[in-house]
Amino acid sequence: MHLPLEKSWNGTLALKVLALPGQKISGEKRAHIRAQLLAKTSAPRFSLSYCPSMAGVLLCRDDSLSVGLDIEEIDRVRKKTAQRICSDGREYSRTPGPAILWTAKEASYKAMPQNKGLFLRDILTFNWRTLEGGTHGFSFVCGNLRGRGKSFSHNNVAVSFAWFSPSGEVSL
Repeated sequence: MHLPLEKSWNGTLALKVLALPGQKISGEKRAHIRAQLLAKTSAPRFSLSYCPSMAGVLLCRDDSLSVGLDIEEIDRVRKKTAQRICSDGREYSRTPGPAILWTAKEASYKAMPQNKGLFLRDILTFNWRTLEGGTHGFSFVCGNLRGRGKSFSHNNVAVSFAWFSPSGEVSL
């Protein structure tokens, strides 16, 4: 295993992603990866995600933020599937693609502290914009909860992370 990707934002969020080419991730393997990704960190909040070819952790040093991470292979998310999780008829057409939409919604779901009983279609992603380096920024809302996120693709894998603060939106 090697670490192809490591990014940080304002010293608050740090993303670490490991490539796992051709490896199936068993429960035992997930525990090992989790330990490896979380080693030597003092982050009070984190979110883990896995797909067949990558694993990652989003570390958050601000304990007032709630965070979520999702990683998915781009080929595994079909347009029809992504359209089914849309909150309205226009949401799909405003996003960069099916896998980015899927991971953005999953990451947003994980970032919301009270997500029990919610469905992905309950979360509306909006204000999609292209940022530097091919990264996409987005906002999300679910009821009266609002948050933000970022998405990008790397080696045929879509990666999205989202953050939410009970005190209001935080820009990173």
